[in-house]
Amino acid sequence: MQVKKPNYKLYDKNIQKLLDMEKKERYDNDKSIAIGFYDGKEVLTTEFLVAKQFGLLEKFQGHWELKYYFKLIPYIFSKNLFNEVFQNLDNERFIYSLKIQKHRIFHILDENNKLVSVFIVKEKNFLRQLDKKFRLTKSTWEDSHLSILSPAGLFWRQVDLIEQLYQKLSKNTKEENNG
Repeated sequence: MQVKKPNYKLYDKNIQKLLDMEKKERYDNDKSIAIGFYDGKEVLTTEFLVAKQFGLLEKFQGHWELKYYFKLIPYIFSKNLFNEVFQNLDNERFIYSLKIQKHRIFHILDENNKLVSVFIVKEKNFLRQLDKKFRLTKSTWEDSHLSILSPAGLFWRQVDLIEQLYQKLSKNTKEENNG
């Protein structure tokens, strides 16, 4: 699905719907939901992937601590706030990384621009796997909007910090679109 520019109102609405999703027996794995914009295309997900991500499926532990982090995804992708891009040598998928203190937050997109997973790895654990499984394709260490998180530590568990960053990113986006 090719689009010309991000539709933040749609992404925010879709993500809020996913955040409000309650536990149920079946989740839709066929209908794609637009949650962001990257490289000229919308970033998509499904209810099933989000339910798996948030630990709403009994078979999967999930990453409950990242639930509210999803509010930032439209802005992180569309503003390309990633520090590094890796390619997984096993399946050739690209992995977009944010480095925050001694952790990395990874965002994996499949060949259809569908968000497959978001997960956190400690720096030392990732470095052990780096040579075996990943190839660095891009690295940037410029300052970004994420600088307000530098003293935050495990910010993805702190709803108030996520909300603060979300407000900053959405306000800057509105100013960019109006200017």
